Amino acid sequence: MKVIEIQKRIKNAKDLDFGMQFSLSIALFKKVWVQGLVVLLLNMIMVIPVLMVVYMSLILTGFFETYSSNFNPNDPSLEAELSSMMMVSKAALYSVLIVAMSTISFGL
Repeated sequence: MKVIEIQKRIKNAKDLDFGMQFSLSIALFKKVWVQGLVVLLLNMIMVIPVLMVVYMSLILTGFFETYSSNFNPNDPSLEAELSSMMMVSKAALYSVLIVAMSTISFGL
């Protein structure tokens, strides 16, 4: 475009109405805010089952450790010694759950 064409378009353009621009900005803000809220709520709803799996595995591990034959409540050290197989399986489970949660969040 040449300078003369640009000047013609500026002169022929109608005046800007600040009130209209402001109301359009507020309407766009409301739309974006609602969409963000929906995504956040969906993320929270999707995470609840994953957290239940994680916490149930921790609770079950605690029960298994408590009711094992090695557990002595009078022992002052009370070091929880998990079997290496259980630690590897929990690490694998947590890794899979973290990847799943990240994928769902990224997809939303």
